Amino acid sequence: MILALANLSTSTARNILTWSRRLKIRISVKPPETVRKVIVIGNGTPDDIVTLVLAHHVDGREMATILKPQKLRVESITSIVELLLYAPRINKILLIIDQEEDELTNIRLKIRRKLELNGVKIKEERSNRRLLTYKCEKIRLFNLLVAVNGLDKPYEIHTIEDHLLEVAKDFVKTRIVNPKKTWNEIKEYHEEIIRRVRDDRDLAYSLFPQQIKALEMLCEDI
Repeated sequence: MILALANLSTSTARNILTWSRRLKIRISVKPPETVRKVIVIGNGTPDDIVTLVLAHHVDGREMATILKPQKLRVESITSIVELLLYAPRINKILLIIDQEEDELTNIRLKIRRKLELNGVKIKEERSNRRLLTYKCEKIRLFNLLVAVNGLDKPYEIHTIEDHLLEVAKDFVKTRIVNPKKTWNEIKEYHEEIIRRVRDDRDLAYSLFPQQIKALEMLCEDI
């Protein structure tokens, strides 16, 4: 999958552009109103970098605009609905968020409430733990996919760093309690760890299962 940047003036777009050059991953520049598929980063970085790398491993014929709204996590659904209003071709959206301290059932409840508060009619809802799918209607029909970052590990929070630290086991010398904190303690190895994910498709598929599955579903025709 080729990622397209909607606006080069944002910090997320600049970060993705920098890493795409560093990792030699092709990207494009395309406003969201010209594409049918959009990836919304509900937190920040390294979520954006990981998505760049994982998309690189998925169907290379597809293209999706990637962006990060000002609102975070479930609150970003408001920005998604606003996007639908001025980008009439969009019919499939992938939202990637960290689980953080929430129970998965609570995240599902928050998503449903936020969709309903924004006037979205949920026609069908399916849950496979950290991968949620919704068939929705707001002005038109659209599909919303939600990939919730995190693994079943005894951490105090669950984030994209859960997955990255599985790649970084040989660099971690202490017990992991907070994956974000541990990730920040090994900053000098970040690029090497990201490159491992880029260079090993099997590793990416095994350690980022819900994100990979969500990207594959994004590639499918409705």
